[in-house]
Amino acid sequence: MGVSRKTLVGATTVAVALALAGWTAPVSSDPVERLLLLKDLKNGVTDAESITNRFLLDYPRDGLLVSQARVVQLKEILDGLQATLGKIERTDAGEPAGSGDGVKAIRTELDAFDSHAKRVVASAKARGDASSGIVWEMRRMVEGLERYLVQLEVVTVRGGSDPARVQALERINYSLQRIRTAEKDYMLWHDLVYISSIRSEVEAVEKTIVNDPLTVKERDRIRTYLKTYLIYFERLLIGDIRMLEERNEMAKSAERVNALVEIWVEREREAMGLPPASASLGGERDPQGSLTRAMPGF
Repeated sequence: MGVSRKTLVGATTVAVALALAGWTAPVSSDPVERLLLLKDLKNGVTDAESITNRFLLDYPRDGLLVSQARVVQLKEILDGLQATLGKIERTDAGEPAGSGDGVKAIRTELDAFDSHAKRVVASAKARGDASSGIVWEMRRMVEGLERYLVQLEVVTVRGGSDPARVQALERINYSLQRIRTAEKDYMLWHDLVYISSIRSEVEAVEKTIVNDPLTVKERDRIRTYLKTYLIYFERLLIGDIRMLEERNEMAKSAERVNALVEIWVEREREAMGLPPASASLGGERDPQGSLTRAMPGF
């Protein structure tokens, strides 16, 4: 599968603008070498997308430390893309003035692709996992509340097992388990309906403890755990939205780079007397690593 028709039309518009400005695809002393470099560039962009998507799929399960190898791979590929474009630029040495405009257009999109890819990784690191970042802070609050409720149950039993207190603690525990279930579902499916469920359960606890036979200190501590948990969850949601936006922009930049490269290759082939062969570039998108499937629910 090549680039979309809409993207190709956009890239063609860019190419037309460059042509009006006096740009034509530069013909180096070794056009075959440049065609191979352009192929490497397109394949490298596809590889970077694939590695980024696999990182997004793997790190929630394997943890950021184990998935760091993907990040190292991505950095190597991004550095390689810049090096490849540099080689393409050098094949243009000695060409007529303005011949570098095509390289400039690709570099602009490649730099954007590079930035978006790095921001996706940065967002994932801020999101964290079971031992770091926002996810860890959320779980620390939930587990802290669970331990506190156990302490209250022990105190209640030792104090004569007041039925009203026992029921109150059972209701809070039930809501807490529903919160944890909704959280896990959100992490898996990224469906906003689970966020509504979490907010509803927190509100239910808030309403319940007002009339429960708990001390003011006990109520305040329970509220603190839940409110802090919600704050972190809101940060998680905002971060996920930003990560989605960066991932989508990364995909758009990739398509624009590939479209510009394809246009350039066709002009090179035409200048060499060869038939059109965009498909010869390869670099097909990997269906298993496509951006639209990297995070279920988005």
